[in-house]
Amino acid sequence: MMARNTFNDTLLHFEIFRQYRFISAFAPKEHMNVKSADDVDFAKRGGVIPVVVQDKKTKDVLTLVYANREALAKTIETGNAWFFSTSRNKLWMKGEESGNVQPVSEIRVDCDSDALLYIVDSNKPMCHTGERTCFHNMVEKA
Repeated sequence: MMARNTFNDTLLHFEIFRQYRFISAFAPKEHMNVKSADDVDFAKRGGVIPVVVQDKKTKDVLTLVYANREALAKTIETGNAWFFSTSRNKLWMKGEESGNVQPVSEIRVDCDSDALLYIVDSNKPMCHTGERTCFHNMVEKA
């Protein structure tokens, strides 16, 4: 009987390289893709795309934020999570005010190249309320 692949076996994991390359380090070789920051389609959504932030160890989703091309470039350059605030219309690094810097260990791009996943390696709170995740509220069923 042939073993079935798990979700993690087939999921593409992109690592950050200073040359703006994302390379799958854990996917089977036949599924490996190489993308550059220039391949990310910022134009499709008016220059700003969604970024899901996930904890490396727990796999918890920490927040949903946005990035423009400059935020992605700064994330790659510094290794820390940078975003674009749609409400304040400005670039910002997570932790620049709170001290809760989020080091990014991997960046993944979705199949349409118009959404990103930052995988962070930090135990610090992600939410401005001090909670680890911004998803600490539950919608009650009617």
